[in-house]
Amino acid sequence: MRSLFLSYLFLFFRLLYGVIFVFAGIQKVKYIRTLIWEINQYHLLSQELAIIYGNILPIIEIAVGVFVILGIATKLSVTGGGILLLNFTFAKVSALFRDLKIEVCHCFGIAMPLLFVQSLVIDWIMLLLTILLLIRDNNIFSLDNILNQNRTHGQ
Repeated sequence: MRSLFLSYLFLFFRLLYGVIFVFAGIQKVKYIRTLIWEINQYHLLSQELAIIYGNILPIIEIAVGVFVILGIATKLSVTGGGILLLNFTFAKVSALFRDLKIEVCHCFGIAMPLLFVQSLVIDWIMLLLTILLLIRDNNIFSLDNILNQNRTHGQ
């Protein structure tokens, strides 16, 4: 019973994680210029790199989210999400230490502006979810699981 409960709990975590990435990516795609402006506020990348990063980031977020939701290369996809989250967290923490006056974060695009501190808390929660999803192997209702079962039964 406990194992079944944990399986569904981790399914919920996986779906939540994926949906958050898809939502964030879709919202950013709509406002690439705003995203690039936001990236430039952190003074970590050159203008050219900020433009490249701003154009690629939403696509990567959507891909990570879809792969996690479907359970395709789940560990790799969650690892990719974790790398993005570490990137976001590093930028925000470095902004705090450098006393940059960033008050609002458009992590979810213009649709859902967050206070800087709120976005940092969400990053930490998402990092915790990353760790939980990486240590738990049971991926019910995932394509990974279906493919693994087919390989096992095919032998």
